[in-house]
Amino acid sequence: MCERTCQCLEGRCVIGKTQATTTATSSSGLARDDAWCREQAKAAGETNYNNYKCVDTSNDKNTGGNSCELGTGLGGDANWCDQSKGIKCCIPASSAAAPQSQGSQQGVCKKAKPIEGKCTDGTAIGQCSKNKPYYCDKYGHSWSMCQGPDLQNGTADDCGCPEGKQCLSDGSCGKPNECHLLVNKMLPNAKETLECKVTAPAAADILKPDVWTDVNVRMRYSDDLNAVLKIDVMSPEEYRRSEMKGTLVKGLKKYSFNNRDIQLDVEFTDELPLVARDKDTYVHFTISDIGNGMVYPLKLYEDFAIDQMPEIIDEESCSLNRVTVPDGKQFPKITCKLKVDKNIIYLRTHVVNINVKYAYEMRKSVSVRVVR
Repeated sequence: MCERTCQCLEGRCVIGKTQATTTATSSSGLARDDAWCREQAKAAGETNYNNYKCVDTSNDKNTGGNSCELGTGLGGDANWCDQSKGIKCCIPASSAAAPQSQGSQQGVCKKAKPIEGKCTDGTAIGQCSKNKPYYCDKYGHSWSMCQGPDLQNGTADDCGCPEGKQCLSDGSCGKPNECHLLVNKMLPNAKETLECKVTAPAAADILKPDVWTDVNVRMRYSDDLNAVLKIDVMSPEEYRRSEMKGTLVKGLKKYSFNNRDIQLDVEFTDELPLVARDKDTYVHFTISDIGNGMVYPLKLYEDFAIDQMPEIIDEESCSLNRVTVPDGKQFPKITCKLKVDKNIIYLRTHVVNINVKYAYEMRKSVSVRVVR
């Protein structure tokens, strides 16, 4: 999101400045050029490392623009080809400005998303992998998608399944004749029933008076968790004045939001309200699985959305250009730097809306007795 008037291009605020790549040399004499930058990105595990270059970002603060695709910084020493000159190792943002579409809002843009490169298995962007049923999405990640990007079975873009398997509604491949049901949308308190045919073995094949077998059921669904935060930032003078008058309302450092499946913990380095001091302030997001099933990996570049007004969270610092996988019941922590205005005079309130989209799977099993 941007506070100033801009144009939205590929989800990015574009001021219209020309992007330029450059070459720098470190104090040790090591040439930190585009080739060096690509090697750093490759070492960091970036699947689209070939798109990384040394980019001059020195004028970004003056123009309010972004010379780099948001979220493509590497962090640490590898983040800069030459930090003293503002030359960053990242994916250059597009230099072409496009007119806003009807209904779009000036100054409100989401983080940029990469659209070039290949998946780790060599599959081109937007193509089905030779390893069925995987599909390489436009962000450079492979997903089980036997029905193809249109999510419809039996069409030309199907990725298909290995021999002996059939395409299921969740994009995976299962056994032929496996009983399944696809429900596009369910209203609150609605019910759907799935009836499956169960065939018992022939009596001659049952060697005992009775046998037991398990009937396994799994259900996958998509949902989202929404969290709204109000972040107050005060000048040191206003903070002391409110404290002396007894009107200061202190908040917490940690806030939690949850539904039946997942929980989002939001933790600040300082308790609210934040005081505009000359130091870095951060916020940490932790997503946990609190349900009785299993949450799928999250594509942070599209599943974790931050909408804020005015802007306070530096989305580029969050490293959202990745897929995150839970370690047990908890995802790795997402850390973002806060843009606290050091020149604030009194009080400023920021409203932040966070939406987490996720896929969840529940499994149940029941034992059935078969009598001869």
